[in-house]
Amino acid sequence: MGLISCNESKVSSNFNTVTVNLDAVNIIPLSNARIIELETNDSSLIYEIYNLVKIDDRLYVHSRNLLKVFSDADGHYISDVGRLGHGPGEYAQINQIWAEGSNICIHDFDSNCALVYNNKNECITKRQPFFDRVHQCYPSQIILYPDSSCIIALSTYRGSPEKHTPLASIRSLNNEFKRIIPGREVLDGGSLNTCLAKDYENNRILYWQGLKDTIFEITTDSIRPIYAIDFGQYRFPGQDDNNLFGKVRRLKQELKNGARYATLIQDVQKWHDIILFDFTTDYTDTFYISALDTKSNKIQVYELRDDKFAIRPFMRLIGDNLYIELKNKENDEANPALLIFPARYFKKFQR
Repeated sequence: MGLISCNESKVSSNFNTVTVNLDAVNIIPLSNARIIELETNDSSLIYEIYNLVKIDDRLYVHSRNLLKVFSDADGHYISDVGRLGHGPGEYAQINQIWAEGSNICIHDFDSNCALVYNNKNECITKRQPFFDRVHQCYPSQIILYPDSSCIIALSTYRGSPEKHTPLASIRSLNNEFKRIIPGREVLDGGSLNTCLAKDYENNRILYWQGLKDTIFEITTDSIRPIYAIDFGQYRFPGQDDNNLFGKVRRLKQELKNGARYATLIQDVQKWHDIILFDFTTDYTDTFYISALDTKSNKIQVYELRDDKFAIRPFMRLIGDNLYIELKNKENDEANPALLIFPARYFKKFQR
């Protein structure tokens, strides 16, 4: 997992602070939940899950530099998508995946092009490179705006904070650079595997970053914080410190010395009026899911427990279900499994 650091927003300081009570964690057993164990064989082996897309009855799983297809019904391995290389229909470094109708798209960070594959895994299109000619940088992540009017692109670090690289810009649907979005800048390199999610109800993008327990919104006009997550006595100090890699080193050392912090919120997802995210209190197998009711600004914390599986820090909202990565505690060689959990559960619990 990489990390990205940005400066403080200068757009607005009016945002909500919500407090997480780790002394009131709701335990959810997985005994009655649906779990898909992804088939493990020599052809299907993957690592941790970076991204997940569902098209019809197929699950497209992005893991490091692999993109493999599994059945949504029972997890059996179907095929790979494309292959590594620099030839026609090949890619060198998978940065992102997304669906366009029945097709799966790959953003190859090496060529900075998007490759489009049909459901037979044939590359049918290679699009022009994503490139910001104004600021001379490639995007680190891209996402279609909820109303499909444009593309939002995050910038990569250009080697020096003095270059004032804006965090995000707007592209046309055919990938033409339009303008920057004011509010934040990129200060150093690296990125989370994914740090963008769509909020359809409010027609905006939700954004988060490593070791800054804040949820931001990106609109076509601005970038601003909307929720600060306060973990109370477990809050990791120095949230406003922009020396991200220094914070990472300090966190690891303090955890090694026995400290307990709640931090690294990620995988922010929006379902109706509930914002969901996961976080950790250490670097073990204990991860929590939080549900923030945006109507009441109340937040609940959940720990999913099972004898066989441990929760991993990855979840995606697909339709009305959360797909949550699981690790098989009994078999380290097994592929990850996926927990299919109805998002409505969290809404019901909030009431």
